[in-house]
Amino acid sequence: MKKLIVRMLLIMRVAAAWAGPFDGTWVGDVASSTVEGKPDTYLLQDGVYTCDACYPELKIPADGKTHKVTDIVYYDEASATVVSPQVVKVQTTQWRERNLESAR
Repeated sequence: MKKLIVRMLLIMRVAAAWAGPFDGTWVGDVASSTVEGKPDTYLLQDGVYTCDACYPELKIPADGKTHKVTDIVYYDEASATVVSPQVVKVQTTQWRERNLESAR
């Protein structure tokens, strides 16, 4: 048992002393970065929530109730609730099983 404790302490000491290539502080240069494509837009207007970033576009009433979504394969229902003037809570639900087959 004593040998096991000594071995574990030795391993811990070696592991703590080793400085890997990713240790340290990383700093990103925002000035050199570029953004391509159109920006994502989310709109709440006249009680309707619109997500242009979603494909295909999601447009549902922002009344807190669940609404069926037929043209999006990732989920079947969605709801949008206005929490505050700056926050909209969007929830999605996938409730039915799908038979997804891949052609090879």
